Amino acid sequence: MQAYGISDKGKTRKKNEDRIFYTNEPIGKLPNLFIVADGVGSKIAGEIASSFATEKFCQCIIEYEGDESPLEILVKGIVEVNKYIHYKSTNNYEFQGMATTFLAATIIDDIIYAINIGDSRLYLLSQNTITQITEDNSYYNEMKNILEVEHLKINKNILSRAVGQLGNLNVDTYEVECTKDKNIMMCSDGLYKMLSDMEILNIYNITEDVKSYIDLLIKEANAKGGKDNISVIGIA
Repeated sequence: MQAYGISDKGKTRKKNEDRIFYTNEPIGKLPNLFIVADGVGSKIAGEIASSFATEKFCQCIIEYEGDESPLEILVKGIVEVNKYIHYKSTNNYEFQGMATTFLAATIIDDIIYAINIGDSRLYLLSQNTITQITEDNSYYNEMKNILEVEHLKINKNILSRAVGQLGNLNVDTYEVECTKDKNIMMCSDGLYKMLSDMEILNIYNITEDVKSYIDLLIKEANAKGGKDNISVIGIA
């Protein structure tokens, strides 16, 4: 299994509030781990939130000593991270209001085990198809699903869930088979808001390896305006 990732500031943002982490080596009881986090908040809060969340989550995975399933390990880790980010936010003036999206996955015997909070995304790509696996936790997406209306006057960027919120964290979990002919892509919204699914798939089809298509995705997203930070991890 090969993995490669980039987190790029983009063309218009002054700083990068995204964080990625990926390793093919065992971490705690997991054989590998992949993370995309996109911080939100005022001043430096977003940048700090994604960084705190990624570091704390890895620490939780390393320190876990139970015998639960991969999904349960991931969920327990992010629940602890949520408490940590919320505590930091409420006890430090400069961090007030900070939160982050959080997408994490581990792959075991061709099964993807993933958790998601927010609007970072996990896709499966093959030569002819691109499939979005995760659902966006946005007010627009949730209202659209309820009302079955395509066009709503709701800001698509407003998250309905994020890590760092008060109270119990509702975590979306996924268990998906990934056959040998498919590649996995994880990204922040800075990618898919610049490139359509077909543009992403076309770039995947014309490149020869993971590094090539991730590098070209970043280049093309910036060429289209790079209006947000752009983070992408590819796994083959």
